[in-house]
Amino acid sequence: MNPNKFHPYPGLRAFERSESRLFFGRQQQIFDILERLKSRHFLAVLGTSGSGKSSLMKAGVLPSLAKGYMGEIGARWSIAEMKPSDQPFVRLAEALLDDPIFKQAWNPNNDRATASLTAELRGGWRSFHELLAHHPLPDGTKLLLLVDQFEELFRFRTQAEDQAAAFVALLLEACTHPDIYVAITMRSDFLGAAAEFHNLPEMINDGLYLTPRLTRDQLRAAISTPALQFDGEVEEPLINHLLNEASNDPDQLPLLQHALMRLWENSDDGILKFADFDGMNGLKGALDGHAELAFAELDAAQQRIAEILFRALTERAGDGQDIRRPISVQAALELIAVRPEPLSTVRPELVEGQITVAQSPSTSSGRTEHWDALVKVIDTFRLSGRNFLMPPPNVPLTLDTVLDISHESLIRQWVRLSNWVCAESDSAAMYLRLVDAALNNRELWHGTDLDFALFWQNQNKPSGFWAARYNKKSPFAHKIDLFSMSMGFLSNSQAAETKRLADEENHRQAELKRMKRQRVYLLSGFLAAAILTGWALKAENTARKSQILTVKVTLDNLIKQKAGIVSYLQSMIDQGQRVTLLAMLQPLLESSPSLNAQQKQDWEAKLPNLTTERLSQFVRLLFAEKVDKKPNPADFATLAQEVAMSLPTVSANEPDMLKIPAGQFIMGCQDGRDSDCYDDEKLTHPVQIAAFELGKYEVTQAQWQAVMGDNPSYFQDCGGDCAVEQVSWDRVQDFIQRLNAKTGQHYRLPSEAEWEYACRAGKDTNYCGGNEVYAVAWYETNGDRHTHAVGHKQPNAWGLHDMSGDVWEWMQDTPHATYANAPSDGSAWIEGGDNAKRVLRGGSWNSDPQNVRAAIRYINFSASYWDNDVGFRLARTLP
Repeated sequence: MNPNKFHPYPGLRAFERSESRLFFGRQQQIFDILERLKSRHFLAVLGTSGSGKSSLMKAGVLPSLAKGYMGEIGARWSIAEMKPSDQPFVRLAEALLDDPIFKQAWNPNNDRATASLTAELRGGWRSFHELLAHHPLPDGTKLLLLVDQFEELFRFRTQAEDQAAAFVALLLEACTHPDIYVAITMRSDFLGAAAEFHNLPEMINDGLYLTPRLTRDQLRAAISTPALQFDGEVEEPLINHLLNEASNDPDQLPLLQHALMRLWENSDDGILKFADFDGMNGLKGALDGHAELAFAELDAAQQRIAEILFRALTERAGDGQDIRRPISVQAALELIAVRPEPLSTVRPELVEGQITVAQSPSTSSGRTEHWDALVKVIDTFRLSGRNFLMPPPNVPLTLDTVLDISHESLIRQWVRLSNWVCAESDSAAMYLRLVDAALNNRELWHGTDLDFALFWQNQNKPSGFWAARYNKKSPFAHKIDLFSMSMGFLSNSQAAETKRLADEENHRQAELKRMKRQRVYLLSGFLAAAILTGWALKAENTARKSQILTVKVTLDNLIKQKAGIVSYLQSMIDQGQRVTLLAMLQPLLESSPSLNAQQKQDWEAKLPNLTTERLSQFVRLLFAEKVDKKPNPADFATLAQEVAMSLPTVSANEPDMLKIPAGQFIMGCQDGRDSDCYDDEKLTHPVQIAAFELGKYEVTQAQWQAVMGDNPSYFQDCGGDCAVEQVSWDRVQDFIQRLNAKTGQHYRLPSEAEWEYACRAGKDTNYCGGNEVYAVAWYETNGDRHTHAVGHKQPNAWGLHDMSGDVWEWMQDTPHATYANAPSDGSAWIEGGDNAKRVLRGGSWNSDPQNVRAAIRYINFSASYWDNDVGFRLARTLP
């Protein structure tokens, strides 16, 4: 990525004033807003997230004012542009001082200009009148205050209600001054929150401008014209495709700008082509994939910091919407439990291209390790050509720098970030439940409640600084250490539960001792055996009853919880506890009023093989019956139909091939990404892969039969859609030769690098498709000692099935003991290996979880080896 390359497209961030010459498609809207400003001193530009409000004002209206388009009101404008964040008075002072006209009029005479002006603005609701009375602007000059993303003020109000109200009062009173105009941009879904401020709804209603969606012609201008300004071009097929794909998406503008930015970044001649976009997986996929590439550039420790940072930069609002939450660099450092020392000596230095890196404070050991890691994360995501984080890369980082996500569409479209937001919301909900329980002296938790809480504590490792974000919602936050109180409540609950279990165990041990003493008095060995047999049966019966009771109590507790049920059960799936989950669901399935006996039997057979998504749907339906106490047979029937329709159809003639996009990845077993690495899975190394095609499924028995005229498979009863097995590498070469002659294509086996790249699909999961082995693989626990029809397990992110488990798959490569000196271009590694042997990947129905990992490889089998768990899938080189 070239930091010096100019971008006519800003990506996710809004257009700036300096980019007005690149801002197209909004001329009529700019004219409409200027007309409204002629008769009003307050303007509220509202619209949905992604509608382009900020860009319209900053790159459209403000430059038009500066050019004198409202000369009848004022030919000269002083413009203060700000976002409220969590310190609106400070941000307003900074914005005013950034404008040279106002700064000259105010004429600060000390080094604390921002602090002094902030103090004056806080002086009262008529502060602006007093400021301009003592420091008048030049004759004929008007002052425009643009408060962008005004909705941030509503989040600020929860922290300091009086200051938020005072800031609104200051703005509304400023509008009564003949030389002051106020404009705000705000998401329309926050309109209801404005009613909490005196006179604000009336002002918004009078000065309302709803940002319209762009017409097709306006979108065309926004797509094609910026490139023309720099002797570039957007090909017509690409323009039409983008118009069609973006037409109904609420995030159409940021997604379009991001895709165009990437295409421009990767273009050598300034011509944006449909062929280049075709490999980006659509507008949404382009954004998700680009964010994943940035995430993959970080090491494991930096990735953890990225998660902490992005969870802090986002928030789930009370209405369930996911929104941005700007924080300072210092707050981010606090969250990763690091403070560089001294805190006030950060120096902007080390300019590299357009990226200004802020140097950490000097220490005896040089740059602070954690500061460097945080800066690395921030700069990776705000790099020119990405623009996922703000401020832009030419702004140096200091402790006071405010960090922000460039646009909320990133939260909605980056799957990993969306999952982080959900996790943060669930974590906050659990913490606030603990706070409530501790504050109100509720009964100590036990059973499922305690299991929930301890699981949460272990997974999230909450700190007092993290908790302070949520303590602000409590009126007692300034009086009590809520975090310590809640953690004490949890600790006491755990201690009480531990004691209860210990007491039960002591009672059981005492009972055993009593039984042993009774044996002394038995009259004969026969009598003793009879009595002991009876005791054992009783004990077994008691244990069974206890197990049944435990499941029942757990289910009852879950039903009472309502909220959080599915996420808790999902965590069981994620931790490989699917068997336990199915056992818990069994009583609910058996008692379901929506299903007859045959349907219950059918579902019992289906459940072990459902994808995670389908299993979650089934869990919701079962618990909905218990919680709402209403049968819902139609919902179960719909889900059964969806499951049936999702089963794949496999052609018996040619394999179904998927295009695998070009890219780079780290090959091999890597700490923090994979588990329990074997020596032959090392050394990890970067590999650049060209685009190619890979079979969606393993080659089936029917496909082999169609080409070869026989079926060598041991499990022929499994059917034609099951993977062919008992095929050696040598016989596979014969199959490929005949298939190519029959079809005129150029099928081949994949290289190890291609196979692992496709298996991982840009993700960091342990298996091909996820971390839940049961959902993605047929292996020793669920394989039932035979192959299965292809495509019935959850695919990976690129749509490939059964890459983990089912049958081992032959590679083109010869075996090597490690990856030392392996090719970096994705080609098959033949040189230096034993040509009489070939590599197998992926594991089979006969493998344990360790041997179906993405990194697993077998290197000790000859090319003539075959067995009933060895098969293959095909690759094809793209022209």
